[in-house]
Amino acid sequence: MTKRKQKEDEELHLNLFRKIYEKKYDQKFPQGVVEHKIKEKPDFLIKGKDNVLGIEHTEFFRKKSHKEKHSPRKKEAFREKIISDAQNLCEQRGVSPLEVKVLFKSLEHLSGEKVQAELSESIANSVEHACHEKREGIFRLTGSELGIPEIYLISVIRGTLDGQTWRIKHWWYEVKASWINRNFISELQACINWKNDRYIEYRGKCGQCWLLIVTNRSKDSQAFEITKEILQYKYTSLFERTFYMEVLFKEIYELTTTRNQKLLNVCTAYWSNNHR
Repeated sequence: MTKRKQKEDEELHLNLFRKIYEKKYDQKFPQGVVEHKIKEKPDFLIKGKDNVLGIEHTEFFRKKSHKEKHSPRKKEAFREKIISDAQNLCEQRGVSPLEVKVLFKSLEHLSGEKVQAELSESIANSVEHACHEKREGIFRLTGSELGIPEIYLISVIRGTLDGQTWRIKHWWYEVKASWINRNFISELQACINWKNDRYIEYRGKCGQCWLLIVTNRSKDSQAFEITKEILQYKYTSLFERTFYMEVLFKEIYELTTTRNQKLLNVCTAYWSNNHR
């Protein structure tokens, strides 16, 4: 992910968090000038008249199982790049706007930019050729008929109807079935622990610091479902407030937390010893 894309995503998440927060709690989100710089921590500083609120943003991903060669996040990025490059190739070749849905088979055995580029080229060639051969508005291409073993199915919807264009740009994406994780308390606590280690550093720049944990259930690597058990568990967090936000369903939950004073003292001592 480029720095620009990372910054755009983080700002999109903050704006969504602000809107959901105000609707859910029926109160104004903390006001002030928002400062957001990549590699600066915490990710956001909201500078009000009398105080500064820090918000540390982190995305939460499913961990790799012992049976998997690559992490879910890495595999997802690999597939997204294949589809994105295939779309770009068709756009460059002047193919009329299409909605294209791609269903992959397992790509566990694949890796590398060359393989990625070859798959993108194969998909683009297949879609372009089919558009010239087929006249109907909707058609499907199977991986077996295309000779692409990594593809199960490609579904194409034309952006024209009776010679009239109704779609103004391409829309290509992956179709997938995800296993929903409903038991991830330990993983969520590990994510908070990772940020706890830097809490004192964050607090050096603000009066309070909130932690915003973000998932998007439309992604296989972030397919989590909030359950009663997840919400009732008491997490250890040094942050003044700890939130979990689900992007797809536009929901936020404030996690129940306890501040481990012993851990806070250790962090404070570490900060003092290393910043004299």
